[in-house]
Amino acid sequence: MNTTGYSAGDDNSQAMVWEPECNAMAGRLWRNLHESFVRRSEARRADIRVVFIGASIVQYWCEEGCRVWDQYYHRNGAVNYGICGDTIQNVLWRVRHRVLDGLQPRVVVLQCGANNMEPFGRPTDEDIGRGVGQLIGEIRAKLPDAKIISVGLMPLSDPQFTAKARRVNACIAPFADGKDVHFLDLIPHMTDSDGQQRGELFTDGLHLSAEGYAVWHRYMWPVMEKLL
Repeated sequence: MNTTGYSAGDDNSQAMVWEPECNAMAGRLWRNLHESFVRRSEARRADIRVVFIGASIVQYWCEEGCRVWDQYYHRNGAVNYGICGDTIQNVLWRVRHRVLDGLQPRVVVLQCGANNMEPFGRPTDEDIGRGVGQLIGEIRAKLPDAKIISVGLMPLSDPQFTAKARRVNACIAPFADGKDVHFLDLIPHMTDSDGQQRGELFTDGLHLSAEGYAVWHRYMWPVMEKLL
């Protein structure tokens, strides 16, 4: 999990300032994937009605979640701009480097922040919430007519991280106004009566199974359908 790409100033009580950065760990492969997304945006501007952007949980809609993706999202003009391992900083970099330029989608689905989580210290819950809020703001500046569905962090197999994900989601939620930005918290739907992750919805304690994507779809599609 990544904590680089931000500055906090000399006073540790100050709020973090999130800075865009390339995914150096992924190297040239990451840059090539980004450039392929840019080319897709340029070639299909008129056809793209929905943009999914984020990290691996977004990317794997086209793998574990492919059945639902093909039936509901692909046929409604959706593109998937998820990249495995991406942090808030990486998605910020991509937003500022042409991946959304020239598009006029009706909806943008944003899910990001899990790769920035640390159990203690920086970035704090509030820092991650503000980072996602900054992403929402920059996407809205690029695409003022698009509606955003901001999807919160998912539960993890480690209860400590699920507790943190709940706190982060509470920090993300206020950036939604129910009109231009909608917030979707899936933790209540992906945990059991004890608040623990439902294992059948995940492949490895972090990434979603086909059943997990079906749950995501069940709660997101009614929102999206009204926005399309």
